[in-house]
Amino acid sequence: MRGAGKTTVGQLFAKRLGWTFQDLDDHALQRSGLPSIREVFARRGESAWRALEADAIDSLLAPLVAQRGASAVVAVGGGAPSNPCVSAALQRARTDGWRVVWIRTSLPKLVERLRTHEGDRPRLSAEPLEHELAGLDSARRAAYEALADLTVDGDASPDAVASALAASLADALA
Repeated sequence: MRGAGKTTVGQLFAKRLGWTFQDLDDHALQRSGLPSIREVFARRGESAWRALEADAIDSLLAPLVAQRGASAVVAVGGGAPSNPCVSAALQRARTDGWRVVWIRTSLPKLVERLRTHEGDRPRLSAEPLEHELAGLDSARRAAYEALADLTVDGDASPDAVASALAASLADALA
């Protein structure tokens, strides 16, 4: 979900492991030719953004998956797993040994973070933020659960979440 800490935690986790970090939003935005995700939504709409994500996921993951043993962390936007094209690309990556982590963050924590720092992501409705996020959580939860190999508590600090991920990876490799 927006505000869960995917980019922040992903960067910390990658740095901790000495891996590269990639962000699907950055790749999709680059393809748009526009300066921000807000601009994409304002000028072209959410469906255009979802199409950019679907297009970008394959070009982002294909070279990483092709490099057997590539050590990278990829942050995927909160709405991306609901897109069948993105979900299929993530499933293919899983069959090639990649793991999907769901940073599950409580709605109160998401609201707190987004009230403090909304970032480049536009609101998706005119509803109060709490209602919008509850609706998105309800709509996306099944996709997140279906894809997640590991679920971590996103209410913790980004450093604590990155540490939990590193410990989980060490346990999986032991």
